[in-house]
Amino acid sequence: MKSEQIQAVHRKGNLHIKIFGDFDTVAAQGVTSAITEQYKGRGNVFIKTAQMGAVLEAGAKVFRRNMGDCPVHHRNLFMVGKKGMEMVPDGSRVIIPPQKKSKCGNCKNCQCRKGRTGARSGAKHS
Repeated sequence: MKSEQIQAVHRKGNLHIKIFGDFDTVAAQGVTSAITEQYKGRGNVFIKTAQMGAVLEAGAKVFRRNMGDCPVHHRNLFMVGKKGMEMVPDGSRVIIPPQKKSKCGNCKNCQCRKGRTGARSGAKHS
């Protein structure tokens, strides 16, 4: 896994990790290494899965096993996104954010207007 496939930043006392690409054994080791190296013993760890590819079973197993050696307590580990359900260690939680509502016709490159005749910018339709 390339180092740019895992981004870790500290915000408001928490560690936020984004994963890009498939979640295989190398990615799992990269995430747990990032937690071990960067978690400061306080706050929460949020692992964001929205940009992640497929969750491979071997990667999920390695991640769960390696999390037992990480300094973060399971109650302080949050998986963010539906794919987190496939890899969450026991005792940790998954946050599934609500889908963003589209504002039909109001966004810069609105796709809702494509193929519709008579649609005006700013017009709302379902």
